[in-house]
Amino acid sequence: MGSTINDAFDFFSTIERDMRTVAEEKGLQFEMILGTIQNSLAIDPDPLRQAIIHLIENAIEFTDWGKIELRIRQQDGTLIIEIEDTGHGLSGDHPEDVFDAPGLAKTMQDIKLLNGTITPHTKINVGTQFTIGIPLEN
Repeated sequence: MGSTINDAFDFFSTIERDMRTVAEEKGLQFEMILGTIQNSLAIDPDPLRQAIIHLIENAIEFTDWGKIELRIRQQDGTLIIEIEDTGHGLSGDHPEDVFDAPGLAKTMQDIKLLNGTITPHTKINVGTQFTIGIPLEN
């Protein structure tokens, strides 16, 4: 992997600042919970940034009240990113079908570029959580 995130706190804080503004314009709360992670991450920042921003923008679009949380932590050599909202939730018996939509298909592609995984968890009228796992190089 050629690119790295040299300052993880700055990388995630910039996303938080930009997305907080958009969420607050809609009357939503936005919170980032940054757990313990390495400051330098051997991850290409561009597809990761695009995927996180797209998921947060979707959460904002489909959330009428409440909040959106961005949670980041490192666990067992994996960067874990969770984006959770209090929105409508995804319908259907197979929430993974959401990746058939063009925007989310691109998000899935970005995460796969990083050898990562993305999993949706949802409850109708409760909200949705996307969990991203990106393996970290040692």
